[in-house]
Amino acid sequence: MPLVTSTPLFEHARKNRYAVPAFNANSYEMIPALIHAAEAERSPLILQIGKKYLSYVPADEVASLALYLAKKAAVPVCVHLDHGADLAMARACLESGFTSVMYDGSSLPDEENIRNTREVVQLAAQYGVPVEGEIGQVLQAEDVPEGEEPDFLTDPQQALRFVQETGVSSVAVAVGNIHHMKKKQAKIDFSRIQKLREIIHIPLVVHGCSGVSDADVGKAVRMGINKVNVATEYNLAFTDGLREFTTQRPEEFFPMDPISSAMEQVTAIARGRIRVLGANGRY
Repeated sequence: MPLVTSTPLFEHARKNRYAVPAFNANSYEMIPALIHAAEAERSPLILQIGKKYLSYVPADEVASLALYLAKKAAVPVCVHLDHGADLAMARACLESGFTSVMYDGSSLPDEENIRNTREVVQLAAQYGVPVEGEIGQVLQAEDVPEGEEPDFLTDPQQALRFVQETGVSSVAVAVGNIHHMKKKQAKIDFSRIQKLREIIHIPLVVHGCSGVSDADVGKAVRMGINKVNVATEYNLAFTDGLREFTTQRPEEFFPMDPISSAMEQVTAIARGRIRVLGANGRY
């Protein structure tokens, strides 16, 4: 199937009431592992390349592999910039052929976030590429004091203004989801999802879902979440797979042996998450 933007994936998912899996590849080896999972489940995929990975590998280099494999895939794949840091990063990804980009200005004051996001939307329009923005702040697990009530969740009216003034094609919201959670302990505010869905008519995105239980992810999807991001879960699976292989088989020295074992674990976890989202069997 052809490489696609996120637009047709969202249209199909909303019509058929499931969420598009958005999985972060944080090494070259994760790219085929995640695409294989989508192919095995006959699911669409938003293959995400995040800003942290781009601090190690230039956009055009990672794009060369991601785009090549996406074009060969048996299911539709969108190659997406996750948590773009600024206009320059968005431009580099757009010039490299990414078919979707995100600008994350959620830590900035509202006016600055709106202004910067609008600039990215205007730039991406020149390439025919949709843009995801973020309003409300999805914190890192290490930055959330234990026992404190969150005060960073997305305000629905604030989100509506953000969408109207930026022209984003999709919007990431904070509804209790938290980045870098190693255990599934996030507490999702479902009433907030309902309020957001009632007034916002573009796709809603939830990041940081490695820490959300499968039951809560499924409920969020049924309530109208259209894209679910997962990254930490695959990072743990990949590094744990490498560690397990090298510990049990220290005599092995060919690099692709432990890497292949780790890739298999990533694929297995991805397949399970795809089923939770209801995205399996869609293509």
